[in-house]
Amino acid sequence: IATSSPVRTSTAPSSFRRTAVCTMHRLITLLYCLSASAFLAPLQRCHRARRAITQKAANGAEDLNALKVADLKVLLKERGLKVSGKKQELIDRLEEHAAAEAPKPPPAPTPRVTPGNVPDAQLAETIVDLLVTEILEARRSNTTINPDTLASKREALLARGGTALEEVATRRLAAAPHDTELAGAVALVRGFQRAEFQLRSRDAMREILRAATLGSAQLDDCFEKLSKEGRLDGPFARYVEELEQQQKAKPGDGLLDRVLVIVRDRVKAEGGASKELRVLARALRCSDEDETREFLSKEFSISLDFAARFEAYVEAAAAFADGAEDGGGASLQGIGRVREVVGELRRAMPV
Repeated sequence: IATSSPVRTSTAPSSFRRTAVCTMHRLITLLYCLSASAFLAPLQRCHRARRAITQKAANGAEDLNALKVADLKVLLKERGLKVSGKKQELIDRLEEHAAAEAPKPPPAPTPRVTPGNVPDAQLAETIVDLLVTEILEARRSNTTINPDTLASKREALLARGGTALEEVATRRLAAAPHDTELAGAVALVRGFQRAEFQLRSRDAMREILRAATLGSAQLDDCFEKLSKEGRLDGPFARYVEELEQQQKAKPGDGLLDRVLVIVRDRVKAEGGASKELRVLARALRCSDEDETREFLSKEFSISLDFAARFEAYVEAAAAFADGAEDGGGASLQGIGRVREVVGELRRAMPV
């Protein structure tokens, strides 16, 4: 009996195919990597070259001279500039562009008007006249007016209630009544002056309200400070009137209403009263003799002539109060205290 053995199938061809496929995949991956590296290498070299050129350009003109024309053109293309011309022209073009793109320093802050930097009437008028001329020339040449031009003349425009501008405007408009460019220049300066007065008056009112919440002594000191700075002037009085009109049209704030009345009366006193009356009113508000002596000593140290005038003024005020109140009353007692302090200080002064 013949027996047949099982048929064995060879696995060699199948294993060979798998090995061949894996090898092919590896070759394809290697070729892809080599192709990508060959493609990216020039780009990387170009990027490194541009970075080196830019770093050299940032170091100054000496490095720009060291660059080649091709490198300079690369920098010009990156900045959107023309690339034609000789090497020096390319360098000049890059330097001009760098200067135009350089950050500009911020403008200097405008100083506040104080007794030490307020120009006198003649100087303020001269400054404002030059400002109007500068604005007029800019309008006629159709050039942009730099805001710093106006801001730099702020002190002269605000000094003494803005009278310098009115003097200049009246004189120049009378000499050229049909010059529309001049009228426009004057109107522009007036608009700037009006806005600055509004801001200054608003700041002064904030200071007054803040002082009013602290007490009467602080409020008096605040008024004294504003008066010395020349900020209780006509524009401030008009600002207070506008605030009063606004308060009448709506439910008022009690503190603001009271302060507005005080401010209005104080501004009127500043405008119409003499210095002697203002100093006497302030001295009467002093709490005791020591405070009165300290206050009057400061006032007398400014001028000996004022000390003599104030002594005579206090004597006349004391005589008037004595006759009006028949020898009694708080007003006479206060004036008597001021008169004693004034006499003491005057006797200690040199003849």
